[in-house]
Amino acid sequence: MILYTVLDVESCLHDEKEEVPRYEEVLVDSVPVLVKRHGTDVAVIDRVLSTDPMDFLNPDLSPGTRVTLVD
Repeated sequence: MILYTVLDVESCLHDEKEEVPRYEEVLVDSVPVLVKRHGTDVAVIDRVLSTDPMDFLNPDLSPGTRVTLVD
C-alpha cells in the first residue's frame, strides 16, 4: 500500500495507546521557553522561544535541562 501525504510516517501511523506529551509555554528566568511536563512540578526544556540571541547561549536554558515549575 502506498500512502501519498505530506505528513511524516510517525504522524500517520502513530500508536493511539501512546501518551501524547503535554507542552507548555512558561517563563524561566523571565525567558519564554517551551517545556514538556514530567509530573506535576518538573518539566524539561524543549526549545527557547526568545528573540534575544544571548538567551540561546545561556547553558541553563539549553534543551533537555530539567526545571522545577512553581505556580
